[in-house]
Amino acid sequence: MNFILLLKFISSVRHKAWGMRYDMPYAPYLTPFTFTYNLTIADMIETDRLIILPLNYEQLDLYLQANGRLEKLLHLTDNGRTIAPDVKEMVKAFTLPKIKKASSYNYLFMTFWIVVEKETRTIVAELGFKGEPDEKGGVEIGYGTMPAQRGKGFMTEAVAGMINWAKMQVGIKYILAETEEKNIASMKIVQKNNFQFTRKKGKMLWWKISVK
Repeated sequence: MNFILLLKFISSVRHKAWGMRYDMPYAPYLTPFTFTYNLTIADMIETDRLIILPLNYEQLDLYLQANGRLEKLLHLTDNGRTIAPDVKEMVKAFTLPKIKKASSYNYLFMTFWIVVEKETRTIVAELGFKGEPDEKGGVEIGYGTMPAQRGKGFMTEAVAGMINWAKMQVGIKYILAETEEKNIASMKIVQKNNFQFTRKKGKMLWWKISVK
């Protein structure tokens, strides 16, 4: 079973967090990917070229190590990616502890979502929300593309996928994004996804898109 078929197979598999309860009409096709990923089909986002997946606590911890172990676990191609020391330190200190305490739904608004190119099975970018929806139904999105993968439209496509996912979530009414005023590439991503400029604060520009 190839990568995409395996992911779609998850939609026919009932499971609970680490409970290992499955309906398994196709048990011979299950791989370590299926058992190590705590997903429902609603958690997986598919676009024309990409699969976007949220990392659970253990997977995010492996992702921070940037040593190929996560890629091996999920049957992805190791592209030798790196992660900035300050980002690693921040995620270990703040993000991981929050995810460990979060529910099986709320963690989706705290973790990294990896962006995998279908054709190469390579992680090309990462994105995610900066916390749960507030009392007005707002969430903020953040994103970053691997240096070697920039200029290919991956992030524009990935953000579009996340917007579509957000539209299906009961508690989300709008998405915010913050870009530096000189970061033209980042600004183009939100503009192509129909975010509207709302205000400028210092050197940062704020954007908003309604999903309800």
